[in-house]
Formats: sequence, C-alpha cells, structure tokens
Amino acid sequence: MSDRAAEQQGRQYILSLRPQWMEKILRGEKLVDVRQTRPAGRTGEDTVVWLYETWKEGGRGRIVAWCRVPEIHSLNVYRNPAQKQAYARLSGMTEEALEEYQRGRRQLHFWVLEDVHELTEQEAPTLKALGAVCPPMSWRTVKRGGEIWL
Repeated sequence: MSDRAAEQQGRQYILSLRPQWMEKILRGEKLVDVRQTRPAGRTGEDTVVWLYETWKEGGRGRIVAWCRVPEIHSLNVYRNPAQKQAYARLSGMTEEALEEYQRGRRQLHFWVLEDVHELTEQEAPTLKALGAVCPPMSWRTVKRGGEIWL
C-alpha cells in the first residue's frame, strides 16, 4: 500500500480501560471516554479505536472491542461548567469523579465513541498484531506496520 493510500485510511489507536468502563461502553451507557491527553492531528469517521480491557479488577487483559471515534472534544472545564456536566453524564461518571480525575488540569479531552463492535477472544487482535509490546497506560497510536488495519 502506498503511503498516500495509508494516510487516507485514517488513524488507529488503542485505549486502555478498566472493566467497569468497558462494561458501560458495551451496554451503551458510556458514549464518551475522558482522557487527560489526546493525539495530535485530526480525527474523523475513519478513526478506529481498539478497546483494551486491563487486567486490573478482574479484567480480561485483551482487546475486547473496537469503535469509531469521529471526534475528540477538548474542553477548558473551568470556562464551560455546563458542558463539563453534560460530558460527565455521557461518560458515565459523576461530576465528583470527573473532578477527581481532572486533578487540577484546565483541559480534558472527550473521545466520542460510536459504532462499538464487541469481539470474541478468537476475533480480537493481539497487542503484538497492532504493533504494541505492552498495553498503553492510557492510549497509544497503532503503528502502520501492524498486521491489522481495518
């Protein structure tokens, strides 16, 4: 595949999630994921995110699903308290939990999760197939050299 064709395919990321958040995403109760950082550049309809459930708290320690992330909203939470409340609801978090996660930061990033597809263990790619040696602490870019590319 040419570099130009690969560039037009969009970007892919891996998000690490604790089991409680993964379950809410799979049930459709969590429509955005909150992060303290975001990738540089654009996102769009062709942006794919692989959802990795951590081992913590009895998780599966593997890719469990994938979804599209058409937008990542960056928000100055001090200037936009009403939007912060709305995003707290969409993320399945209480305002207090979001405040604790914020840890004094002015800006948070809300990854919009759409078109979620749960994967069986047999269907799920390994981290190695996605070009990762270990799961990310928060998120990471999938390198183009990985075996899997939707």
